[in-house]
Amino acid sequence: CIALVYIVFVQKKVTCKNMILCLLPTIYIILILMREEESGYFSYSIVSIVAIYIFLLLSDKIKIKIVQAFYVVVLVSIVICTFAYVYLLFGFPAKIVSYYTETYITNYYYQFGPLAILSSDGLLRMCGPFNEGGNLGTTCAFLYAIFDKKNTRIEKIILIIGISLSFSLAGWILLLI
Repeated sequence: CIALVYIVFVQKKVTCKNMILCLLPTIYIILILMREEESGYFSYSIVSIVAIYIFLLLSDKIKIKIVQAFYVVVLVSIVICTFAYVYLLFGFPAKIVSYYTETYITNYYYQFGPLAILSSDGLLRMCGPFNEGGNLGTTCAFLYAIFDKKNTRIEKIILIIGISLSFSLAGWILLLI
């Protein structure tokens, strides 16, 4: 409903592409709600789906600006997290936050504001603004590919450092493809 209102009143044009962009996520959300109603479990993935849904409806210019801003945020977070990573390697203290629940005794985060480094059985994995190192590594690989022609050499090195210190197998595989 929100998407249709956005299309009609903000974009002021109804196209086949916009209608498909409204229909497909709506069907997906309905299927998720039906599944969750049976099991009694509520997934917060709907929030992500709605965010993607709204993003798809934005104009191409706004999408490009958002992706470029996200790229800068990821680069800055990798630089800050790299300093934090070295800081931890020298054994300096940092705020420790539990990993999902208290039952994961050997897994915890070192928190540096909104950024984190996961200690998983003694292995430090850079997470940046994400909740897991693999998310950062995969995101870095995708950003490396998306901005391949526009990346400066320093930006490429920063993204490779993000993939390396996150210990993300998916990040390396995507980078090599």
